[in-house]
Amino acid sequence: METKKAFGFPQTFRTSFAKNSNEIVWSLANELHQAGMLKAVTLAMQSMDKDVLKIIKRKNIPFDNFSDLVKRYEEAGIPTYTELIMGLPGETLDSYINGIEKCLEAGQHGGLFCYMNVMLPNTEQANPVYRELHGLVAFDMEAMLSHGTPDPSDIRERQETIVATKAMPHADWEEAYLYSKLIEVFHVQGLLQKTAIVCHDRLGMRYRDFYYCFWRWLDDNTDTIAYQEVQRINTLLTQALRGGSWDCIDPRFGNISWPPEEFAFAHICCELERFYDEVFPFFQKLDVDSLWDEQRQEIAGPEPGKESEWAREVIWYGRKGCGAKLKRKGK
Repeated sequence: METKKAFGFPQTFRTSFAKNSNEIVWSLANELHQAGMLKAVTLAMQSMDKDVLKIIKRKNIPFDNFSDLVKRYEEAGIPTYTELIMGLPGETLDSYINGIEKCLEAGQHGGLFCYMNVMLPNTEQANPVYRELHGLVAFDMEAMLSHGTPDPSDIRERQETIVATKAMPHADWEEAYLYSKLIEVFHVQGLLQKTAIVCHDRLGMRYRDFYYCFWRWLDDNTDTIAYQEVQRINTLLTQALRGGSWDCIDPRFGNISWPPEEFAFAHICCELERFYDEVFPFFQKLDVDSLWDEQRQEIAGPEPGKESEWAREVIWYGRKGCGAKLKRKGK
């Protein structure tokens, strides 16, 4: 802290915090936060299902404490994020979606990340007996290049990615992936977050019901930008499962490849007025059209000609750090 005060550096300190957040982690996070050097605190989960955690021999933060931790850090102005992994042994489509639900119900709205399960060498998942026991099916998929510039001369990394298990057949795995991206695009990054929270808190509507309803509505409204971006993600998944690339590049956002959910969010934010005008009938369908104008004020898109700077600061740097929500509101 003294070095930061004297020289202005280091600007940010990012670390992998202990898996089970405790008072020591809380104390360290506060010191870094007060010095303006903290990016975010990890509240690690991987799965919210106790049986799955037992299978993968993982001990998590107790579920009863998770909501309290999220609230405690939020009240201190310290951002947190939680990571879930799809396709873990024993995880069903229903338990996975319920896991996302539990995270949102705990108040983890802006810091939820959903990842694929990669089969690493020399891990228990790579053991033939373990693979057969849990029906693990892996595909040699190209690794996603996030926030990097693709170079045709580079050899692209590939990784064994689990795309089906005994508990989650491939069709369910694909649905889990697409639902994850739906949540990350429209809830976590804020496009429909406020409305979903109100529907949950005031109307008793489950988050999964809200977003499945929206998903079905999109299938009936294929001319919307929201549908087009969801379909882009679907097409990208199909391409990757055929051995192709995950690259998502738009010169407006710089010569880098973005994760699919960030790419979709950036595209929609460039046409925010269109997006909210098009989804107004969905608000009417749920009888919450009174929330429409309030929701659309939550997000601010980039100024014309400044898309690259906006995408870097708000999405890339801001997604796991302080000030992301304020930047999105344009404040």
